[in-house]
Amino acid sequence: MESEADALKKRKKKELGLTCMKAIKIILIDVFLTIADITTDILNGIRMIRKGEEKYGYICIGLVWLPGFLIAIWLVFRWSKSLISTRNTILFGITGGLCFPVWLPILYIYSIYLMSKDEKKFNEVYVYAIFFKALEGIAEAAPQLVFNTYTILIMGEADYMQIFSLSFSLISLTKTSSENHFIELRLKIPQVKQIFGGAVFFLIHTLYRFILYGVLVAYLREWFLAVLIINALITTFVARRSICTHVICTFWTSIGALFSACAFKHIEEGIMKGPGSLDLPDLLSFYFWNSVEIFLIGTTSLILLTVFLEAGVFEPEPMPFISCHPSVESHNRFARMDRICEGGERPYYYLEVAILPALTIFGLLAVNLAYLVWHISNKTSKRVTPIIQSKVDGKYRRMEKVISDSPSFLAAGSGWKEAWIHENDEATLNQLRSQDILDLQFIEPKEDVL
Repeated sequence: MESEADALKKRKKKELGLTCMKAIKIILIDVFLTIADITTDILNGIRMIRKGEEKYGYICIGLVWLPGFLIAIWLVFRWSKSLISTRNTILFGITGGLCFPVWLPILYIYSIYLMSKDEKKFNEVYVYAIFFKALEGIAEAAPQLVFNTYTILIMGEADYMQIFSLSFSLISLTKTSSENHFIELRLKIPQVKQIFGGAVFFLIHTLYRFILYGVLVAYLREWFLAVLIINALITTFVARRSICTHVICTFWTSIGALFSACAFKHIEEGIMKGPGSLDLPDLLSFYFWNSVEIFLIGTTSLILLTVFLEAGVFEPEPMPFISCHPSVESHNRFARMDRICEGGERPYYYLEVAILPALTIFGLLAVNLAYLVWHISNKTSKRVTPIIQSKVDGKYRRMEKVISDSPSFLAAGSGWKEAWIHENDEATLNQLRSQDILDLQFIEPKEDVL
């Protein structure tokens, strides 16, 4: 018969094994992917500068530091709410703004150090690292994807470093979107199999959007900002209505949802709240309507673009991958832009007969996929009114929730149920009634965040 000492030894060995697996996952996936993404972007910028494309090179490198300055703004917001000291605001604001390329990997490594020291502190730091990684995906990886697509279209070429940069940015944004999805549902660290399971769904949405934006910005240039602003404003309205985000999360959602199926609600007014702020049917509903919005505005923009080009409203420079074939084979990109349109083809023939139909079909695929998973979730959902104790103010409330565990590859599993006080727990209910702190008929508004 196994002694208590042997059982304790086995349990510690198992815990050590799990800790090592977590550490390996953080090093191989989180730290490596972050460093690879940032490094390839910087090297790609240096390559552009050396080839004489200084403007594009400096933009590529400058985007690497953009998330750091957004973090500084977020810290100032927290400071304005008295959620962080002035000293820490200045300290982390400066280090985050100036040292972001190394700040995020250091935060991941610090979480590994905490893993065996303080499990609660580890979870807190790691979830914050995931949030900052999501911010890096929104403000750095996503713009890099659009920027690289744009430069490939106007230059008519792409070398290995640009392909590496684009690939790591795509992987980074897809992984971030999938990871954030499960964080929003449960506010706990998702498993690797969950992240990879949901990755295909988010990859399709990300691919469609950055290719669409790359084509639009190549033609519209600075006017492309108008398309982004319209999308962001509509996303703000949809987020407020469907998932009831507050101000700070509405801002992050309106930006993040431009580039992938993405929503933020686990950080409200700078405070992390849990055990999760959203349920699967609500979140998938937002993904669907956001996909419809992106598709309609993007397709309309492409159609209007072709009409304006035909009418001669504006005449942007031809591009090797969208206009007619190059007239000469040359290493000089300006020479490559001289066009010969054969057989009566118009200068923007390929935009009309290839790019527009292909992106329309791709967009419909993304919309139908979003609708399919939302429909499955709704068909298997059920409405419940559990009693939950708020982690913010400690009060007990009856909540109205629509829950579902389908489709399984996007479901986070148990989470809310662990925080429920069940109807058959008479002892607890009687105690709450005796303290006059529970109204069983009261349904908390959906805007409330626990």
